[in-house]
Amino acid sequence: DAYRWLALHTHPDKCGGSEHDHSYTERAVKVFQRVGEAYRTLSNPFRRWVYDEYGDSGLALVDDGDEKDIEELRQRYVTYMKDKEPGKEHYQGRAKRRRGRSRQKVQGGFKKIAADACYVATETVTRLAGAAADGA
Repeated sequence: DAYRWLALHTHPDKCGGSEHDHSYTERAVKVFQRVGEAYRTLSNPFRRWVYDEYGDSGLALVDDGDEKDIEELRQRYVTYMKDKEPGKEHYQGRAKRRRGRSRQKVQGGFKKIAADACYVATETVTRLAGAAADGA
């Protein structure tokens, strides 16, 4: 399978390089460790869900074998991210409100937006063509 192939090809003892080249060995060890972390995450449904939802920062909150209540995990993540990104909730809230207002303004959905865009583009092209003809 893919993990075994990657593990074989990235293992520090197998992937070449000189035993005297310590920087190469250190890089090889880091790559090999990342392959192992990826396998550990993808092979565990809970860890995979946490990664899909929260990325690396979510995995940092999950201990090995720690499948706690999902709501507790979410709360831990929210608390953790509040410390990391102050003010983010304020800005995200503004963006959500703005999207809501935009949806309210456009009654008719995508078809209306597309029709308006075509009309504006046609009107602009006609106006610019007229201005170019007058100036030429």
